[in-house]
Amino acid sequence: MVYLPIDTAQLTLVNKLERTINLYTQFEECYKCPFLPKPSQVKGGDTIIKKFHTYYTLQYQVTTYDNGDNMSRVLCSSTINAQDQSSHLLQITESFKCVLETLDSGRTNIWPLIIAIILLILLAALFFGGKYFYRRWKDETSINDELDNKISQRLNSLDAFRGLTILLMIFVNWGAGEYRFLDHAEWDGLRFADFIFPAFIFIMGVTMAISLKNLVIKKDVPLLKAYLQVILRSIKLFLVGLVLNSRAGGGLKYLRIPGVLQRFAITYLIVGSVHILSLHLNKDELYSRISYLNDIVPYWPDWILASIMIILYFSLTFGWKFDSDCPRAYTGPGGMYDKQSHPYCVGGAANKIDKAIFGENHIYQYFTAANLYDPIIDDRRQFNLKHDPEGLLGVTNSIILAIIGLQMGKIILTYSSAKQRFIRWAIWALSLGVLTAILAGTGAVPINKNLWSFTFVCATGTASIIIFAIFYLLIDLLKIWPLGKPFHYPGMNSILLYIGHDFTGGMLPFAFVADCDSHVWPLTQNIIGVLLWLLISVYLAKKNFFLTL
Repeated sequence: MVYLPIDTAQLTLVNKLERTINLYTQFEECYKCPFLPKPSQVKGGDTIIKKFHTYYTLQYQVTTYDNGDNMSRVLCSSTINAQDQSSHLLQITESFKCVLETLDSGRTNIWPLIIAIILLILLAALFFGGKYFYRRWKDETSINDELDNKISQRLNSLDAFRGLTILLMIFVNWGAGEYRFLDHAEWDGLRFADFIFPAFIFIMGVTMAISLKNLVIKKDVPLLKAYLQVILRSIKLFLVGLVLNSRAGGGLKYLRIPGVLQRFAITYLIVGSVHILSLHLNKDELYSRISYLNDIVPYWPDWILASIMIILYFSLTFGWKFDSDCPRAYTGPGGMYDKQSHPYCVGGAANKIDKAIFGENHIYQYFTAANLYDPIIDDRRQFNLKHDPEGLLGVTNSIILAIIGLQMGKIILTYSSAKQRFIRWAIWALSLGVLTAILAGTGAVPINKNLWSFTFVCATGTASIIIFAIFYLLIDLLKIWPLGKPFHYPGMNSILLYIGHDFTGGMLPFAFVADCDSHVWPLTQNIIGVLLWLLISVYLAKKNFFLTL
């Protein structure tokens, strides 16, 4: 058996016929895709070995060679659901039969991840257990007491949620142990990594509710000064995002304009500006005549903004005929998708807007779904598709998600009773979940991170509400998880960790593993890298150093 990288299997095809045959392949997950146009030709009596990714189910079809007389014959067509390092033998017999057998069933790669999770849980138990007994016999230093007192005045569940999210983002961005199911979905669908960025947008919304009310109502900052603070922070976020994008090379000619921090900046600018207006207009009276709508009615400008964004998203995505060669309401990945019917319509209206405003050189130069829908033929991508997952049209739904987070924060500020808060959070989570099930379940609006579809923010908004509510219950209400340790440390320095991990990816001591054929070392490397940033955040918190923009 030849050397196989991680998550790779091999298929050995033995042709016992006296004539040439063709081996066509495709992945079953590629929606209604034809077989790849260039088959592997195997002459009579020859053998070939083909490697393929085990992320997907391999489809294959064997035909006799067409000499130009259009008389090729399909000998067999089937699938192989392979595991990592597995080996399969396909023999074409003299009687034109296909015999498939598994020579090596490969291995299940989930065990390193399970063991790592168990070890991390045991490590946490030992650490906190040891700290508990240490505190019983020896007083903590006054510095730590002072820090904990300062932290206790914050919404600690929010810091812990943010901290967990930034650590998971680092883990995913650095490879997630090379586990494909932890990475982003190729196109439609939802995977582990897809929840992380939206969680940040949600958290930003909750934070805005608290910080902007403190700015406008408690501190009574003049309207123009409040707007100036929001504008300046947005500019700083946007510029830092551009600087990070410039590390990809290419200079100004190929500088990617959209990005993660840029999405934060635009969302913060728009939602923050409108919410300041809401607070200013109702500065003297933030209560409606209907008490159970006190968190909704006084903030009517926020809801007008949400309505405008929903109308804008749906009208542009499903109502605009953005290209004469593409159908209205197209939201597919193009390429080989759906029988290769619209190969250059990738991303629909969202992609068209980005290329028109930013130019093709200034958007993401790759394509998340390329392995499925834009295959490599003769050492180059067949369609050379480009799509930016942080594009401009997706800002509409980022704003909606930020408003969902904003609403959760307003519930905290409006209602002092834990019961009232949890009831309202549950209503919002249930409503968003049902809406997602209807729109995505019927296929009307698929869940799609690359497009930041409406159902994507509804689904991730639901998850964020539930996680935040659990953290709030354990940390701030019942106080059985003191301060949300250790996640509150990175949560108070999330922007520093985000910038830092972007610069240190691939550097010692955060990265030390080259190519290998197992998940063990990549997983070990990524966990150590995350733990190092956790330790850095703890050290900075003890030194009272927090980076804010």
